[in-house]
Amino acid sequence: MAGFLGTTVAFATFGMACGSRTGLLDLETEPVAGEDASVLDAGKDAGKDADADASLPPIDATPPVTVVTSDCPDASVTLVYVVTEETEVLAFNPADGSFRLLGHLDCPTPGFGWEPFSMAVDREGRAYVLYNDIEDENAAGILYRVSLTTLTCSTTAYVPGKTKGFTTFGMGFSTNLGGPTEHLYVAADDDPPRLGVIDTTTFALSEVANLDPRATRSELTGTGDGRLFGFFQPVTATYASVGQIDKTTGELTAVNVLNGVDQGDGWAFGFYGGDFYLFTSPDGQGSDVTLFDPSTNSVKKVAHYSGVIVGAGVSTCAPEQ
Repeated sequence: MAGFLGTTVAFATFGMACGSRTGLLDLETEPVAGEDASVLDAGKDAGKDADADASLPPIDATPPVTVVTSDCPDASVTLVYVVTEETEVLAFNPADGSFRLLGHLDCPTPGFGWEPFSMAVDREGRAYVLYNDIEDENAAGILYRVSLTTLTCSTTAYVPGKTKGFTTFGMGFSTNLGGPTEHLYVAADDDPPRLGVIDTTTFALSEVANLDPRATRSELTGTGDGRLFGFFQPVTATYASVGQIDKTTGELTAVNVLNGVDQGDGWAFGFYGGDFYLFTSPDGQGSDVTLFDPSTNSVKKVAHYSGVIVGAGVSTCAPEQ
């Protein structure tokens, strides 16, 4: 998710994989080397910080239900997909911390000043990319659908600004009780923050509930076992947090503060293999990739990319552990 720049105050503000399922596997381009792919310890005991909410427990890393994978023949090789504010689309491989450039987006935006803001990926190999107008902070974001095979970008029937309070938003897919059905959840950046769902057939946006105010300006990621998480950093907080969100009430049910992690000017995250991969730009100079392991409550930097990553998506077919 992009920060609010230009004439606005810079706020710190969050996805998932047509035709064939090979959209997740189209990685024939050469790997892109990051500026720093070394594994650097970025702090431990991620939940023990003054910004933590002692009233909430830490995230439980154990999947709560059995995940349906019968429609996921390529789940074992599903990767994390990201988009930069420069319109690059890349595949990030958690196994070795490498990026692979798939190409650039060429979405039919209204004109100059429109950039990617957030992204989610469904389990059929399609990305949903929200663009916002960096020249106009009041302009409602436009949602596009992108093939991860060809990077063809098409308009959707989503009507920007039709649902009040959802000018821009983070987003992510989460299954219904383990799948294969999934829904695209969105977390509005407007005040007060709200949780909603977009129907990816009609593209109607339905409000679910007010989002917990502690999770303001959240990016979202979901899981194949049906959970939904937000990545956020209140303006008064020293560090960012990851929290589990109740999909019916919008309330936080668990939170971990990530010591040493600052969202900065652009941020995104995704859940893969039991871990969270956080993409942050604390100084506006590229993006750090940080692994948060909820089972050990620890964080470590695993890579760096020269561009500013503002959206990430992981299919709900991705490994849970």
